[in-house]
Amino acid sequence: MSAVNQKINALVNRRMVQARDIFDIYILSTQISGKVNITPVIAKTASENIFSVSFYQFRDTVLNYLSEEDRATYDNSGLWDEIKLKVNELICEKHK
Repeated sequence: MSAVNQKINALVNRRMVQARDIFDIYILSTQISGKVNITPVIAKTASENIFSVSFYQFRDTVLNYLSEEDRATYDNSGLWDEIKLKVNELICEKHK
């Protein structure tokens, strides 16, 4: 759980929002079983930051670090939108 909280805090507190934080939360989401220990204010800021990151930022900063197979899967703007929605839903639902 602490890795997810660290990533959420990074998503909220970095001067410049990083696509990798959103992607990491998405990857870690399968490990979350209970509530995420964040306040409603942090959840709101995280949500705003999630939707500020474009597919082009994701493509330019994350895709090159993935395996060739994963690059083929994730090099898709529609999938990036789904990832952002899932991460937002996870943060908004799990902090309550």
